[in-house]
Amino acid sequence: MFGIINIDKPSGCTSHDIVAFVRILAGRKIKVGHSGTLDPLATGVLPVFTGKCTRLIQYIALDNKEYIFTADLSFKTDSADIDGKVIERFSSTAEPTEDELKDVAMNFVGHIKQKAPMFSAVSINGTRLYKLARQGKVVERPFRDVEIHSLKLLNYDYPKVTFKVSCSRGTYVRTLAEDIGASLNLGGCIVALRRTYSGGLSEKTSITPFELISRYIKTGTEDIFSSFETVFSDCSTCIVTEKTVSLIKNGRKITEEDVKYIKNNETDSEINNRLLVFSEDGSLVAMYKKETDSGLLAAEKVLL
Repeated sequence: MFGIINIDKPSGCTSHDIVAFVRILAGRKIKVGHSGTLDPLATGVLPVFTGKCTRLIQYIALDNKEYIFTADLSFKTDSADIDGKVIERFSSTAEPTEDELKDVAMNFVGHIKQKAPMFSAVSINGTRLYKLARQGKVVERPFRDVEIHSLKLLNYDYPKVTFKVSCSRGTYVRTLAEDIGASLNLGGCIVALRRTYSGGLSEKTSITPFELISRYIKTGTEDIFSSFETVFSDCSTCIVTEKTVSLIKNGRKITEEDVKYIKNNETDSEINNRLLVFSEDGSLVAMYKKETDSGLLAAEKVLL
């Protein structure tokens, strides 16, 4: 099994649970990994990589993500979501108007700094924060720079408010909800969270674990994988002959003349300098990179 599956993760399970599920389906000897951890509460797009395709996970991490989240402004929890312990409640007399919510939301659009929540996988001195949180410990966490591309109010019925956010990787939506609430002197506990876009994949093309099993039983792997061109849309793509494939197997550099471009992104971007290399039968064989100094194409990941 070799490819990328756009899984619609259900609530109540971890991203690791989904990986374990796919590994059972694929065979225990097949490598399986995912890009972009989702909390157990969260649902939505979880890109799952299988086989040697797991070696390409690092190249999806820079893509932006989109979420729809609902927060309750009337209380806070220690985990910033509904699964946590309530630590503070707020009076309903502080109910903000819809215009006030929109104005506050605009303050978070652009480059902002966030502090990782205690219930997160960030390591401090070699220990995961969530392990410290379970021990009742709170430690100082460094700020990280993230970018909120857009933040749109979808629905408001106090104390519940629903937003759609487009953001950079590394953004903590739980922290965003809490910070919005704090700006209004209120709480901000996530009660629902859905990722609608990640790594070039949309919820429109995602499949549930049940649908994955159904398709696999009916057609095998024929109808379960997303196209590589969609996931790595910023990369150039090309086809090579069998003669060139033999060079690629040995990790050799190749020239522009060795490839037939399907799409050529001619930029100096670190991402766009990468090239998906397909054999004549349509199989993905490697990820190459354009060397600006020599003009050659150098192997980054060989998948043969």
